[in-house]
Amino acid sequence: APFYFYYESAEKIQSEFIDVYTREHEFANGKGKVRLKDSVKEIGNGAFRGCRGLTSVSIPNSVTSIGDYAFEGCKGLTSVVIPDSVTEIGVGAFLVCSNLTEVTIPDTVTCIKVGAFNGCSSLRTFTFGKSITYIDRIFTACRNLNFVEIPDSVKDMDEYAFYDCTNLSEDTKKRIKKITETKKTTKISEDVFVDDVPF
Repeated sequence: APFYFYYESAEKIQSEFIDVYTREHEFANGKGKVRLKDSVKEIGNGAFRGCRGLTSVSIPNSVTSIGDYAFEGCKGLTSVVIPDSVTEIGVGAFLVCSNLTEVTIPDTVTCIKVGAFNGCSSLRTFTFGKSITYIDRIFTACRNLNFVEIPDSVKDMDEYAFYDCTNLSEDTKKRIKKITETKKTTKISEDVFVDDVPF
């Protein structure tokens, strides 16, 4: 059965709401699903960090932001639906969610911060919403990432946005190259596709 939070009036899910025992054991005992209440407006920094047994989370349309490292290390997380109420995804929000396979970003999201999906080694497809104008370094070591749908709204990206993404489709590479080549002062770096990860 899904694990429900009992903070009825909570508008922000904070890391201290989930104790160490719950993080390490509760989600691993057949309770790998979380459904947040409609009162929640923000998933705070590190809220579900290290909940390795978490397999899915239902985020209500009331949530507007996903904090830094909110789901870092949730290695059991296979899917997440980001509602069209969310406008910002924080630093390392889904860092090393190594079983996450597909992500669709709604058009309401205007900012995805650095490292948001770094190390998501099973991620294969990623769709950006139409409000994204800049792609930061958010896919480092996503070595199975194949198809990325990049809208026309994107005008710029970090030089290492797709660092160590060694399985990108030719269509995705062409789209990336087209964006970078339209910049008058910058051309695409071959380092975008190299094997070594900078730290």
